[in-house]
Amino acid sequence: MILRKPIYMIFRNQITIAVLLTAVSQSAFANSLYAGIGVGVSDFADSQLITAPTAPEAAPTSHDYSGLGLLSSVITGYRFDLTKRFNLGLEAFLTGSNNQIGVDDISIDSANSGQPITAMKVSQRYTYGVRILPGYEIVPNVVGHAIVGVSRGVFSLIDNGANSQAKSNFGVYGYQLGLGASTVLLKNLDIRLDVIYTKYPNNHYTTTGQLPNSTSPAQTASYYDSLSSFDTVLSLTYRFNF
Repeated sequence: MILRKPIYMIFRNQITIAVLLTAVSQSAFANSLYAGIGVGVSDFADSQLITAPTAPEAAPTSHDYSGLGLLSSVITGYRFDLTKRFNLGLEAFLTGSNNQIGVDDISIDSANSGQPITAMKVSQRYTYGVRILPGYEIVPNVVGHAIVGVSRGVFSLIDNGANSQAKSNFGVYGYQLGLGASTVLLKNLDIRLDVIYTKYPNNHYTTTGQLPNSTSPAQTASYYDSLSSFDTVLSLTYRFNF
């Protein structure tokens, strides 16, 4: 014997599924696309190790550089309301910085009398990536959020004499962790404050060159840079409600 469900039971199940999907869809897409711009301060740091393979008698040299610089950022994303208070943001970002850290040599550049030669500089140029923002509405119109993301940082290294003749532009993937909060400033316009820590794995760069004002053979130096930044960003975001 073949048992068949009554027609009304089939339609009832389909209607139930449709209602559930509609409820989830309405909840997930209750919020809208947003875009924003921000400014802030970046505390950029580099734990650097330098070795000289062509001069094994030279002990490895280590440096801990850090310094403050300004940054600007652009963000765009979408925030989904999961429940009445919980939400989830997904956004892309691009951040530029003028931060440079390093040391200056005491020697004088013969081509420019009176000007010291820059011995070592590591520059934080820009970063970009994606991140998710799990959020919670603390009180009406005030949302706190966590930040978890992936960042690609683009940096430059210049060594004009401390260890070798080196110049390198390189990109490194890292991770971001942070906290933030936003509140309504005007209709569709929010103000947001984020504190973000970004950590990059070791970057390895090897160069061979002649030291300035030296008659010795060309030297090879290997650079191991462990980069990180601690950023505080104040942003204005506009919500596009469709």
